[in-house]
Amino acid sequence: MFVIGTAGHVDHGKSALIEAITGIHPDRLIEEQSRGLTIELGFGWTNLPSGIEISLIDVPGHIRFVRHMLSGVGGIDAALLVIAADEGIMPQTTEHMNILNLLEITKGIIVVTKCDLVDQDWLNLLKEDFEQTLAETSLKDAPIVFTSTVTGSGIVELIAELDKLVSNLDAPRDINKSRLPIDRVFTMTGFGTVVTGTLLDGHLEVGDLIEISPTGKTARIRGLQAHNTEIKIASPGSRVAVNLSGIQVDEVNRGHVLGMEGSLSSAFSFDASIKLINDEKIKQNLKVHVHVGSAEVQGRIRLLDSENTQDLDETFVQILLSEPISISEGDLYVARISDRTLGGGKIISINPPRHKRFDTEVLALLAQQLTGTVETRILGTLEQIQPATQSQITSALSESIQSIEDGIKKLISDEQIVSLQASERTSLLITNSLVTRIRAHTKKIIDEYNQHWRLRFGIPKEELRAHLKLDGRLFSVLLDTFQSDLVDINEDTVTVKNWKPQLNQDEQTKASAIINSLDEGKFAPPRLDTSPELLGYLQGVSEVKDLGDGVIFTNTHYLSAAEIVLEQFNLGQNLSLAEIRDLIGTNRRIAQALLETMDKEGLTQRLGDERRMTEAGKLFLKNE
Repeated sequence: MFVIGTAGHVDHGKSALIEAITGIHPDRLIEEQSRGLTIELGFGWTNLPSGIEISLIDVPGHIRFVRHMLSGVGGIDAALLVIAADEGIMPQTTEHMNILNLLEITKGIIVVTKCDLVDQDWLNLLKEDFEQTLAETSLKDAPIVFTSTVTGSGIVELIAELDKLVSNLDAPRDINKSRLPIDRVFTMTGFGTVVTGTLLDGHLEVGDLIEISPTGKTARIRGLQAHNTEIKIASPGSRVAVNLSGIQVDEVNRGHVLGMEGSLSSAFSFDASIKLINDEKIKQNLKVHVHVGSAEVQGRIRLLDSENTQDLDETFVQILLSEPISISEGDLYVARISDRTLGGGKIISINPPRHKRFDTEVLALLAQQLTGTVETRILGTLEQIQPATQSQITSALSESIQSIEDGIKKLISDEQIVSLQASERTSLLITNSLVTRIRAHTKKIIDEYNQHWRLRFGIPKEELRAHLKLDGRLFSVLLDTFQSDLVDINEDTVTVKNWKPQLNQDEQTKASAIINSLDEGKFAPPRLDTSPELLGYLQGVSEVKDLGDGVIFTNTHYLSAAEIVLEQFNLGQNLSLAEIRDLIGTNRRIAQALLETMDKEGLTQRLGDERRMTEAGKLFLKNE
């Protein structure tokens, strides 16, 4: 099935033309029928002589209703540009042509209506005028058919041209990622909530659990209809009515997108190209109405490579949205302000970081993503959101899951991206260039830390992570990657390979004096007045043991004291703090610090006023 959209000025006969082709009058509202003016989208359908089935979308031509027109043309395969013979090209004809250009609709037919109102000479002049006007548009190669719905002339020829047109169209794309931009929402007695739209990129089946994006609400497909016929499965390119269960009609709006659960992306901003029409100009932070698919939302334009768009045919922008919408990379959008169209282009990436303006690397990356291969787009998307899982890449790109998988494998093989195992089930993708930058930055940070704190054995992990500005998951897996040849990781610290703190001559002298003083004091060491850095170094090389509360033992004396205490426990004796004090010949403060340290190290366990030896304590005695 193919979807054909009409375009053209108000009252040029679009609705009557659809009725002549299909036998169905598309105006469904009483107000439309009474006024002869299409306000909302209307639909008709037919089978062409070849047997190909088509849907025809009737869009409003009045300037006030162009936004409704935009909600209908986002998913069409080709267009009928309708021009009345008695009026010729009018303002909305031009605007609709510009919109078709922006949405890259290159297939279509120019249908001249109301030919019964003019003579042949006038029609000949019109043909020349149309060919000249259309020469610079996306429909420059479209055939021109002259018709009258009053006399019926040209309708057979038009149907033949339609048949020829759709026979040469590419089959609707199927990347197995169904998306249905919703353009109508209503209720039916006995059925409940019904939505309609043109199905893109995949299939829908009765019974499927689906998600409404960007709200995240879920529902189940109760029924499907195409052209008033019940179907079990809807194919890409179909005009579909979807009966939903589990969701109320006021929870769904035009502009929402229906798709398989977890497959859609909600955007608060996007990077895009923009082409301007009619010498329009855009200044920094201009507020516009953004139209994508059937959605319309307010946005603000950030220019990335100029102060304004004067004299520029095409440029790159970042558009910030007032509320989230569901879009995909590669979607086309239109920007309007008030009652006029400014321009539009292609969405390059979704929810990108805020770019620095005039950044040549960013602009080069956007240019590559705009015209590049699947691999280029994967790489560009990963640059924006890394680290990312494969499912995040798949959600962001309008490519098939298989092509994305193949692209990722190729990029890994070419060493452009790296796959890091974050957990048993999760792999994180990151560009090799970022890994290289983080690696270099990691070494620089540690080197600077070691120079500043010469006697420390490494930088605390959390301090390093804060300097690198990485989330804990990525930091952990990258450190594991760097451990083979760049860093050594201890329990709480990280340092570069083969680095050890070194004492200068003065520090060596002070260290020897400290050790001698503690040796002389044995289990009653004196309080030390020394540098915390030097003391930390001596602990790091296992020369001393800090028991807290100003109590410092040599490491040898701590082990001896612990052994004496544990041997008494091993004999089945329960000793008080005073008895332990007397046992090792020290004071209460030092005995208390010793026991608390042994508790922390798991050698003993306090139970009320008593202590017992643990299994670790027994093992300690055995090894000693």
